[in-house]
Amino acid sequence: MANRSHIYTFSKESSVQHKDLSEWKWAIPIAHQLLVSGQPRAVHSHVWNNDDKIAIEADFDPGLARLFRFLHWFAQQEGVSGTEVLERQIRRTQEFFERRENRKPLALLEAAEIFVLNERIPLGQQTESEIREIEVLAAEVDRLTSGEGSLATSSVRALQKLGDTWEDELGLYWTDVVYFSLNEAVAV
Repeated sequence: MANRSHIYTFSKESSVQHKDLSEWKWAIPIAHQLLVSGQPRAVHSHVWNNDDKIAIEADFDPGLARLFRFLHWFAQQEGVSGTEVLERQIRRTQEFFERRENRKPLALLEAAEIFVLNERIPLGQQTESEIREIEVLAAEVDRLTSGEGSLATSSVRALQKLGDTWEDELGLYWTDVVYFSLNEAVAV
């Protein structure tokens, strides 16, 4: 079994109502990072029993808007391979998020399975580091989508090489059920 990054949307009204959105093997993809880019903060995991805050919660709508701005901008850039496939993936992404059940007030990134691959750094410390990385990525995406700069001149290394590797790096895979499904009410 591969270690995965999992992303959910949820609401805190009465009991926490989660909706599975995506999972990605061996890494935290850019789409997951952008979805939790709306004021990201460390929280206790909704999946794992751990005393440290090892998950990332964020406001959903700003992250989703940033993801779509980036995808539409990225599809127009020179040197992007497979633009027909990319445009199809963007349409599927839009269709997925047009479904009301896939849009709740908050986003939740559960990446402990990825963090445990680096045994030397405590999970809570890796979570804080990931939040800083998300904030840098979000600022760079905002800069790029406002017309300043290009992929080649990006200060974020993952974006510099994205033209040829987007299928592996973006993480545009959406599903109604992930391996660690939270599609029901859980007490947090």
